[in-house]
Amino acid sequence: LDARGIAKGDKVLIHSENCPEMVIVPADPPSATASNPAPTASNVSQQGQVHPRRLRGECPRGSDGKHRQLIHCASLFVLENQLKAAGLDPAEVTPVPEHWGNMGPELDIWLERAAASLATACVATMSVIDFEAIVIDGAMPASVREDLVARTRRAIARHDLRGLPQFTVEAGSIGSDARAMGA
Repeated sequence: LDARGIAKGDKVLIHSENCPEMVIVPADPPSATASNPAPTASNVSQQGQVHPRRLRGECPRGSDGKHRQLIHCASLFVLENQLKAAGLDPAEVTPVPEHWGNMGPELDIWLERAAASLATACVATMSVIDFEAIVIDGAMPASVREDLVARTRRAIARHDLRGLPQFTVEAGSIGSDARAMGA
């Protein structure tokens, strides 16, 4: 662990006002030099703020300290921005979900953040409206959708559910047409 509590291999949030990003501290990071200093809160301040916490999927707050809207945490737009920041082609998130390419750890990072954010939205919704089920769907491969649903279920289990009606979280089957149909 370094002075900020970041261990080699930890996943760390670095976010700016425009786009939250998550990076992985390499297991063997390059030595810091005057031209390439180790990341700290002070030398990343132009880009955003360093959050030394292990990946739990939290959607970072905006620079004003306010909670961000779900679209800033669980949308494909966020995944595309993460891919850009990692030097990968955002076109991997294609309109034809079956053609998604290799996104490496960026997909896993997005899935964790999206699942945690969706879980919070599910629990909040269930506290005011009694639904039997919540359906997660969208323009993504079925395997990614199933993974997102499983992670969302696990994230919901970490919430205080006292007083809420029982509900299930299910994967939809409409896919890329879900948004157009108003699902």
